Amino acid sequence: MKYVLAIIAFFLSTLSVSALHNANLDGTVTQLNTYDNGAILFKISTQPTSHPACNHVFFAIETTNEDCANRMYSLLLTAQNTGATIKVGYDNAGNCAIGYIRTHMVRQ
Repeated sequence: MKYVLAIIAFFLSTLSVSALHNANLDGTVTQLNTYDNGAILFKISTQPTSHPACNHVFFAIETTNEDCANRMYSLLLTAQNTGATIKVGYDNAGNCAIGYIRTHMVRQ
């Protein structure tokens, strides 16, 4: 039974790898929007001009983990107000969030 569970866990872990970020962009925050449904969308100065699966106009922060979303929003707001450069980690092949490019990581 442990062997079967180990095999299942391995296959599930390989499926989730494709959902992790595989690209990074550095830029400054040019737009930061929040909505009453919890959505957080933002643009950076080096925003992608296309994406194979998602609307490339904005990056989106998944808000299912409220603590994580709040930390990302706080960093984005600070960077926008100070003009600091940030690094955005995202998936350049798919895995959209509310139709936009899903953000997996934000850091200064």
